[in-house]
Amino acid sequence: MKKHHLGLIIALTLILPLNACSQDRLEVKPHSKKMAVVSEKSDKPTIETLRQHLQELKKEIKHTIGSAGCTDTKQCSALPIGRKACGGPQSYLAYSSDNTDTTKLLELAKQHQQTSQIINQLTGAMSDCMIATPPVFICNNSRCEPG
Repeated sequence: MKKHHLGLIIALTLILPLNACSQDRLEVKPHSKKMAVVSEKSDKPTIETLRQHLQELKKEIKHTIGSAGCTDTKQCSALPIGRKACGGPQSYLAYSSDNTDTTKLLELAKQHQQTSQIINQLTGAMSDCMIATPPVFICNNSRCEPG
């Protein structure tokens, strides 16, 4: 009887973590009502609707950044955008902490990263797996620009 319990405990130890992994899914949360990412035919987002959502998020990110106006280089930062299939951001955008709603911007960037990751998983995307280091941005002519 003890052997039976031991076998059950070992089986549960192996199965439960696998079950937890299968339930760990990313959700795509549209930022506004006009950005629907769910197909009308099903509850699952299609790759096309996810790509459209990604484009809308990038537009909103750029709108939130605006001109990236600055008066000092300390105000300039690098915002990671997207997600490579191997991990890490696809690129970076300059923004200024002086005139940007940073909380909103970081939330949009997080949604963009999550949507990129979902698309990568659904399409089986591959990438170069090179680590993209954040560029340095400086305040030049009252704008944050690559330094």
